[in-house]
Amino acid sequence: HRDLHSFPTRRSSDLGALAEFFCNPARWLVTRRLGLRFEEQDEALEEVEPFEVAALDGYAIRQDLVDMSLKGASPKDALELMRASGRLPLGEAGAAHFRGLQADVQAFLEQLRPRFGAGYVDPIQVDHTLGEFRLVGEIRRLTANGSLHYRCASVKPKDLLRFWVQHLVLNAALPSGPYSSAVLVGSDTVFEAPPLPEASALLAGLLDLYWKGLTTPLKFFPQTAWAYADAVLKQEAGRSRQEPMAVARVKWEGHPFTGAPGECEDPYFDLCFRNTDPLDEEFQATARAVFEPLLSALKEVGA
Repeated sequence: HRDLHSFPTRRSSDLGALAEFFCNPARWLVTRRLGLRFEEQDEALEEVEPFEVAALDGYAIRQDLVDMSLKGASPKDALELMRASGRLPLGEAGAAHFRGLQADVQAFLEQLRPRFGAGYVDPIQVDHTLGEFRLVGEIRRLTANGSLHYRCASVKPKDLLRFWVQHLVLNAALPSGPYSSAVLVGSDTVFEAPPLPEASALLAGLLDLYWKGLTTPLKFFPQTAWAYADAVLKQEAGRSRQEPMAVARVKWEGHPFTGAPGECEDPYFDLCFRNTDPLDEEFQATARAVFEPLLSALKEVGA
């Protein structure tokens, strides 16, 4: 992705940069605009796995095994590559862990392969002007049937954001084109996104938030915002009596009984919002602006 340290007269953004911005606007502002970076692993709070798998970087290994399998690698070849890279312990202990991970991968591939079809097509280059903005970049993960994303784990709000931004860009830049439908496959569910005639308006709204977040910390926190927007829609539909802000605070501050960490512990969110309560009306409006169109458009079809 291109670094955005300076901007031409027309507001310009790399496609990947736009998606990654919404995954953590505070991190984007601090690292890309101020040039600061923490040594902590940025995804630590999000990629929590059971202890015995976390030590082996379980999610990343499963995802890599899926990639290898789709490219035709045999389980034996994959095992040797994992051993050579030092990501598995030596001997039978490593082989046993590998067999467990491989079983998860095979189950995942059974639901992924029918959607994968003949495989990915060549990436396409996008150079799209929308109002004052110019979006430029390469889009991958395209099949003959549309855009296909996958995660060999439970789907997280950040996965949905990356998926959604690409879907909006494709529908805005290539309306009614061959890639106007999209699918996100997770280990626990599958999301389908239909063609979006209103994509340009939705994308313009995200670009306005993006531009604002390049100069001041945007009160958008993916896990907390997702929990809030989801609770709002469920409450409005009469499917839940939970108070949306109460749901959001558990995600932000952590669970009082299980001890699950809150999103406020992210070092970049902490730096930008320490000693404040950012879950205000601005947070609520931003959460709804980003996630309500996504929640309304996506269809969850199960795993």
